[in-house]
Amino acid sequence: MKRALTIFFITVVLLSACTSAPTTTPVPSITSSPTATALPTNTPTLTNIPTVAPTSTATATATPKPTIVGLRDIAYPDKQLLADAVRPYAKAMRLDSEKVQVSYKQLKDFQGTPLVVAITEDGTPLLLAHQNEKGEWQWEEVTIRKLADKVDLFVGTMMHPTYSSSVPLQTNQFNVATITWSWRNREPQRGVIVNLKYVNDQISLAQKSKHKMMLLTHLIAQMDDIPTWLQQITSKQELEQLIRTHVRQLISDYYPFVTYFNVVNEPWYAHPFSKVLGRDQYILIAFEEAEKVRTEIQNKAKQEGKPIPEIQLGFSHAENHYAKGAGTQPTKEISTYLAQRGWVDYVHVHFHVKTTKDRPSAEDVYNTLMDYQKIVNQRTGKPLEIVVGELDVNISDIQGTQQQRFAQQAEIYRTYLKAILDAGVKKIFFWGVIDAESWYETGENEGLVQKNADALLFDESNPPQPKPSYFSVLKVLFERLAK
Repeated sequence: MKRALTIFFITVVLLSACTSAPTTTPVPSITSSPTATALPTNTPTLTNIPTVAPTSTATATATPKPTIVGLRDIAYPDKQLLADAVRPYAKAMRLDSEKVQVSYKQLKDFQGTPLVVAITEDGTPLLLAHQNEKGEWQWEEVTIRKLADKVDLFVGTMMHPTYSSSVPLQTNQFNVATITWSWRNREPQRGVIVNLKYVNDQISLAQKSKHKMMLLTHLIAQMDDIPTWLQQITSKQELEQLIRTHVRQLISDYYPFVTYFNVVNEPWYAHPFSKVLGRDQYILIAFEEAEKVRTEIQNKAKQEGKPIPEIQLGFSHAENHYAKGAGTQPTKEISTYLAQRGWVDYVHVHFHVKTTKDRPSAEDVYNTLMDYQKIVNQRTGKPLEIVVGELDVNISDIQGTQQQRFAQQAEIYRTYLKAILDAGVKKIFFWGVIDAESWYETGENEGLVQKNADALLFDESNPPQPKPSYFSVLKVLFERLAK
């Protein structure tokens, strides 16, 4: 059981499906070599386009930059920009950066907007070009965020304003944020609501990403997040009223900034509330109250002639990303019960890979996620949305050199991410950014400290450097773009 957290997701409002245009152009390497190897592709709509390599001949007068043959008015990227993009890729993959070859592919994003991507021989995107408001083509380095924007996905991480080394990555690499806090810290004494500066700092950090956002928060957290005074309540009536007040208070506090709410998180049967109210009764109480508040907000908007807000209520659980997970069957049962009453709109699946041994297959994960989508909300008539959160891959049990360990981890990330996307999931959250800051290495995983967990996408260098897993994520996102 991990430490008790109450979680906020700050989600960028994006777009919706992805198409491609059939053009590909070989590009020279970052060396002065006049030739380049075009990247083979399995996508039938992308075809090779002959190109003329740019020259580096000095001249006393300014000359136009060479443009890509077949891609009118699109110039090759600046050599320094390309070199800066190649360097971390080559370092992570243990390659000679001077020998890295790239090629160009012309595509369209999910809105049909044309763009060009510079990719390596193994299919890793490094640069992309798009047109600005003046119609001019501009090249920039690829990030998870930029690719996610192009394919209408929400890919994010957890905000940690006190982790200064990863703050730039938190805001620049992702288009979604997770905000954490606990009920114990918010209300350590009954009726004493503490203004959590840390929470406000997390929200402020997320807002610096300059996107329009939605906030998603847990209202009732896991059992070890309950304040001591609350655990001592033995009256059913009193406890029910405290839960209802808590749910109503939080929704009122965070709406309209908040539109997505995880109402209950990790409801293991040993929860203190279950002992007083019955196994799942507190869950029903929390969702019933959340539904009442949602209805009140929507009715008020109708009366005032305003657009009706789409407030989403979610059920969150752990160990529920594969068929035999301890939380999978409870997730199905509780979500079905709530959906029959129209009280739940999505399921939040916690995707920690705590050990690589005997891990579930990609097919198992895919089938489990698809099973959840068979549950239909009777109020809306829509299947429940699936949100994958807390994604990480602990490789403390993998032996070998660091290069070998990281390579295996990259393949695990790639395999699972493809299964998640194949299941139609559009919201994915990593549980941190830098290895040293993961909950495995800080002791938040049931007090265990695993300094060799290396579970995330960036290493512990100063500044942090992308690992092979980071580039495997980019490759999977690019494959979605190229479909």
